[in-house]
Formats: sequence, C-alpha cells, structure tokens
Amino acid sequence: MGVLAPDLAAYTFTVASTFARVSPMSPAFVVLAALPEETEAILRCIEWKPLAPTSTVFGACYELDLGDPHDNVRRHGVLAQLAGTGRVSAAVSTVHAIHTWNPSLILIAGTAGGFQDRSVALGDVLVATKIVDYEAQRLDGDSTIRWADYEPEASLYALAKSIRLPATQGSNAQVRFGSILSGDKVLASKAAVEKFLGLRADVLGVEMEGAGVAFASAKSSVPCLMIRGIADYADDNKRNDSERWTKVACDSVARFVRALLERWADEAPAQTRAKR
Repeated sequence: MGVLAPDLAAYTFTVASTFARVSPMSPAFVVLAALPEETEAILRCIEWKPLAPTSTVFGACYELDLGDPHDNVRRHGVLAQLAGTGRVSAAVSTVHAIHTWNPSLILIAGTAGGFQDRSVALGDVLVATKIVDYEAQRLDGDSTIRWADYEPEASLYALAKSIRLPATQGSNAQVRFGSILSGDKVLASKAAVEKFLGLRADVLGVEMEGAGVAFASAKSSVPCLMIRGIADYADDNKRNDSERWTKVACDSVARFVRALLERWADEAPAQTRAKR
C-alpha cells in the first residue's frame, strides 16, 4: 500500500473532522465522476433526482435509485461530480463523501486513455485490478518512480468479473481487467506511453483521479472499484479521438456500473435489506 504526499495526507484527514453528516438520506453506495460527460451518462442510465451538494468539493450531486419493490436499502445511492480533476481533488472529495454519507461502496466511473499496444480498443471498458499511482518520484540524474498500488477487495473484484456488459445497438465494447496508471498529468504522447510501458508492462491505460479515491477509501476501510471507458489512446491524436469516443465510452461505463450495482445490491446479506 502506497501513500500520497505527506502534506496531502495530513490535509485530507484533518479537514475530514470538519465535515458533518448533513444529508438526511442513507445511501448505500457513492459513484464519483470527474467530468460532466461522465455524470450525464450515469444519469441517462439510472433514475435520479437532484441532491444539494454538501460541499464545494462537488460540482453537482444526485440521488440515485436503482428501483426495487421490496425497498432494498442497497439500491439507493449518490452520484457526485467532482469540482476538479486530479488526485488531490479526488482524495478530498472522497473523504467528504465518506464522512457525509457513510457508504458501503465507492465506485469511480469515467473515461481513461487506453494503451493501444496492450490491445485495448476505443470504447472498451477497463475495470482496475490495480490502481497504480506514479506521481511520487525521486528526481536526480535518473528519476525513479516510487509506485503505489491499490487493489480492490477480492470479493468486489469477483463480483465485477461476473458482470456482462449489457448490449446496446451499435456498440462492440469489451470489458477488460487490468492495472491502470493514475496521476495528475494529461498523457498525450506515444513516446510517454512507451516509456511507462517499459517500466510497468502490466498497465492497460491511464487516468487522473483513481489514486486519490483509492487512497482515501483505503484509509477509511471503504471498498472501492474503478471502472473506466477508453476514450483515446493517450497519444498525439488524443484530442480527436476523445471528441469522437468520449460519449461512447461513458455510455458503456454507465451500463456496466448499473449492472454491477444491481448485482451488488441483490447479493446483500439479509440484514442490510431491512430499513432505510
């Protein structure tokens, strides 16, 4: 288990003490998204209603309802859009989400850059078996990355493996499982991708919030899983690919998220199904 920078860690968990549980609802899960397109895809897939943001760390919040005639408590949750991108914003937002709503599960949903040399395709869904934080580095004559790896709980990983992406017309998206790089930099260079692959052959893609969410979740012992859709190849054509594929990737992720949450809720122990 790795750590974020000491100053970030200290700030994140000091500020947590000032957060009050102000929400009257008791959501079982929280889905975090960084971009409006990622949020909108979830809202197209799951019934929702507006929820007033409890802090400026969120750009918008929504109450999610998977629908259940038996009022299974685990079928109700929150979607929170982060007010910013990157690990710091994600870590602080995750702490706030945990102290406000006390969820049993946190999902990170959105887009990522995929590594074409690892045979991922635009529009595919990546489920992180490891979130690999690459930001901590020693900068000398030959810089050294101090990798920090975060893995989901075995039971959560097994649940994700059991999910089949619901089909939709015109989509050939596949679900891939593997390691995903996480850092504060926008990767848009084939040369940079090749350098990372030379250092970590296991990684399939890269994104910017996962390490922050995973770090904060681990400190609070809340299970966390990251699900990303490939919107580009993190290379020199990133902007053009992203313009074409972001919506497709987000929609695929949203369908997977809904299917996973429904399975997770329905496999809940009997004692969690009682009262809201």
